[in-house]
Amino acid sequence: MKKYLFIAAVAALALVSCQQEKDINVNNVPGGKNNVSFVLQSGAPTRSGEVVSPVRKGISAEVGRVDGQSIYIEETITDLGYSEPETKGTPLYTENLGYLYRSKLGVHTSTYTAGDVVYDQIGDGQAMEGFWCYGYDYPTNIWGDQSTPVDFAFYMPANMTSNGVTPTFSGNKTTFTYVSPETAVETQDIVFGGVTKTFKEYHSDYAKYGGTKVKLYHALTGVKFAIANPKKDGKLEYDIQIKEITFTGLANGGTCTFTPGSTGLDGGNIEWTSKTTAEGNVISQTFGPNDLVDYAKPTTGEDPNHFADSYYAAGTSQNINDAKASKTFWLVPQAITGSDATVTIKYDMNGKTDQYLEIRLGDLKASNWEPAQIRTYTFKLDEVNLKIEDTITMAEASQQEIDTPWGTKKITSYAGSTKQDVVITNTGNCDAFIRAAIIGQWRDEDGNPVFGFTDYTHGVQLVDSWYEDVIVKKTNIQGEFTGLPGTNWVLGSDGYYYYTEAVPAGQAVPNNLFTKYEVKRAPGAAIAGAVQEIYFTLEIATQAISAKKLDGTNYTYTAAWAHANSFEQ
Repeated sequence: MKKYLFIAAVAALALVSCQQEKDINVNNVPGGKNNVSFVLQSGAPTRSGEVVSPVRKGISAEVGRVDGQSIYIEETITDLGYSEPETKGTPLYTENLGYLYRSKLGVHTSTYTAGDVVYDQIGDGQAMEGFWCYGYDYPTNIWGDQSTPVDFAFYMPANMTSNGVTPTFSGNKTTFTYVSPETAVETQDIVFGGVTKTFKEYHSDYAKYGGTKVKLYHALTGVKFAIANPKKDGKLEYDIQIKEITFTGLANGGTCTFTPGSTGLDGGNIEWTSKTTAEGNVISQTFGPNDLVDYAKPTTGEDPNHFADSYYAAGTSQNINDAKASKTFWLVPQAITGSDATVTIKYDMNGKTDQYLEIRLGDLKASNWEPAQIRTYTFKLDEVNLKIEDTITMAEASQQEIDTPWGTKKITSYAGSTKQDVVITNTGNCDAFIRAAIIGQWRDEDGNPVFGFTDYTHGVQLVDSWYEDVIVKKTNIQGEFTGLPGTNWVLGSDGYYYYTEAVPAGQAVPNNLFTKYEVKRAPGAAIAGAVQEIYFTLEIATQAISAKKLDGTNYTYTAAWAHANSFEQ
């Protein structure tokens, strides 16, 4: 079966750890009456998670062609701030936070005039149970008369200046200005949280949980890339290696305000204002051979309990990152639709080195990047594949003696045999247009084609080919179709029947090409000076081509096939 140009796509399923509420042993918290501890749920991966972080499909569009093959980009959106249904405990949704920041928690306390402090994590053993617990013993009393509420503002990384950030605080509300670094490794996730507690409320929390439970919110949009190199029989058919990704024209700075208690599933606690785009701003990252990581299983030697759930992928998808996920781009949330932002991909493919693909993000019609999201862009190079199924019913054999110039001949007839229920399925990974050629052929006992012949069974000279008889003239001497062509099928001048609607990936053509074909004759034919039995074969040859335009909409079927041949209806 011939295959045509095409592309593919993989959404990763992100599982969120959901641990039961439980007491945490914090006996090793530094002692003292001014000890304070906070508990975060780590989001450690679990394959049978009770709560699934939603992964939504975004845009899917063709972004270029190489050697006649289409390159597609497919977007999936993971909402890191998802909290419905409510989990037991307070989950921290994280991509690289577990590796880079988990040992330290920065805390601003409204009643502690000496400044911000760093809470240390209380032992890896706690985190292995699905929790991070942090404690600090203040040198002075922060609770006052124990009835006055105390504001706590939290942030990771604890050393915010490493991200070029100097936060300011108003109670448990945090504000900071930000300018994005120039590489993905430098653009790290930033999260904030905040609670207000009296000593009595804190003491009650401590008795139940070993500290006050805290939820942290992501301020930035994570953008990462993956490759779906198609495989056939366990081997790569095409091999794409991304070498460098460069963003230009993005808003790279702004002011962020985190307000605890705000509502909103999509990071509504985070508000960005005064976003700026610096002239000549470039955010880039190079990638090496070891930066193509298959996250379908944990990397050898790494701790899977602190690995981000949304990095787990399926199938042949591989994330372009390093083993600690530090090469995710963490970017300022911003409008994408209609923007001048461009991403340029430098890649090698099938021995061709230093190829470039430039994509205007606005042309993709992607939705705006929001805080607390991971946008994964998967590059796919594949062919649209088809599967065809049918039902053949053989008529009961009947014997007939006929008189010929070579004597009496006994012929076995299977006239009345049928082919029906022809189902054509797009087993590829993108919308496709499908065409089909119907090939009917009489064959001798050795399988060789037989064309014009004398049908001695019925005393008729058949000089027309099967195609002329059944398809063109529709005299139907040799056989007959019912319901040809089906709805939305048209016959082109090239002899193909074209289905005029795009067929989604994984779905069958909703209208069959025909309802049934019935063989009317099973004759004996004069071949090489003797009468032989001949039999009929009916084949449906199918082909498919991608339906997608660069802007994510579909071509018409005529325009799509014009990429492959000079089709005319």
